[in-house]
Amino acid sequence: MAPSQKLFFRAGVLMTYNPRMAKALLSLLISLSVSAGAWAAQPPLTDDQRQQLLTARDYSQQLDEAAWYPLLDNAGRMNSADKAGARYPDLEQLLSQPADFRGELFVIEGLLAAPPRTLPRLARPGPWSGRLQQWVIQTDSETDQVVLLYLVEPPADKERPKVGEPVWIVARFYKVWDERRDYDAKMLRYAVFVGRTVNAGGRGGGGSAAQRKGVGLGGGVSAVIAAVVVMAGGYYILRRRIAAQNQLGSERVSRRRRELEQAPDEPSADETDEPLPEDPVEALRELERRQGG
Repeated sequence: MAPSQKLFFRAGVLMTYNPRMAKALLSLLISLSVSAGAWAAQPPLTDDQRQQLLTARDYSQQLDEAAWYPLLDNAGRMNSADKAGARYPDLEQLLSQPADFRGELFVIEGLLAAPPRTLPRLARPGPWSGRLQQWVIQTDSETDQVVLLYLVEPPADKERPKVGEPVWIVARFYKVWDERRDYDAKMLRYAVFVGRTVNAGGRGGGGSAAQRKGVGLGGGVSAVIAAVVVMAGGYYILRRRIAAQNQLGSERVSRRRRELEQAPDEPSADETDEPLPEDPVEALRELERRQGG
């Protein structure tokens, strides 16, 4: 049995026999859940950053826009391994309705499809200057679909995953960008994301996009939430058990009361054990008296 399972089991035993302990544990875990959610949250975009992000132009060939810089600034403070509040992208929706998802958190998983490329000098300098890299991630093994990921703090060359290896990251969606391919002038369309750095491993695009839809939770947060659910369930069972016992006791008292009320009056032991008079006439009268006659 894992340590966490042992903890839940022991807590469940305490809750079964100690209602006050149950309430205390449940209140504590709810508080921890709220606190963990606050600790795990990614740095939010400010109102000014969101307003600037609204100026992004989708389906254009310009990538370096004013709307890009709020995300570059925010990415420098993100935790790329914290999935709290992030979800797996539906790329069809992103490509068709990009404005609806601008700046939202997504979990990007897939295979590194090409060697990372460091971008030249941008229009606006910042901590990302000379470091910003473009990563091409294949997110769907069935369709060879790729997304573009821009990292403000990419891993060092010796720590960088190789082409074809699985990677994953939590990043914010920027825009849909069109690029004309050099050798045949074909227009290519990409969903563009901005993040801090990548994590090695993950599912690596081994499934389809449909299999990867959903909401992600950070490990610490999900564990606390699981504990809250377990404790809440135990507390509910405890309250049901107490209520059932109280109801059973009340039913027994009511049933016994009805039995006593419905039982016929019986003569007392003194009356039934007293001998009859020897005189037959008196004996008959005594019998009539005892029978209520």
